[in-house]
Amino acid sequence: MLDDKQKAQMINGFSIGLTDPLIAKKLGISHMQVFNFRKSCDISSADVKANRYRKWIEMLDRGDALDHIAKQYEVKPLSIRQALTRDMGYSFKEAAQKRKGVITPGVAATKRERG
Repeated sequence: MLDDKQKAQMINGFSIGLTDPLIAKKLGISHMQVFNFRKSCDISSADVKANRYRKWIEMLDRGDALDHIAKQYEVKPLSIRQALTRDMGYSFKEAAQKRKGVITPGVAATKRERG
């Protein structure tokens, strides 16, 4: 049986895009308990994935190192790079230039904005 604290931690995990197995590992419960709770809250895996990508972009834009983010999510840095480039149209080059003040904010459009 899940307690209120575990449920709150799972909701937080979903909101930042943690996978069911990673949440389960951090809480010391089975991944099926996490899966069943997520489904009972009507949160899809696509919702969690979208949250993960948004969180990764937020972290990168504020200057967090790719290796640091990858370690937190227990993935390889290359996986983050490929996922954001492929699915979100994220440009690491433009983001780096933006952080250095070379280009103005809003110039790097995401894949969805470009249509």
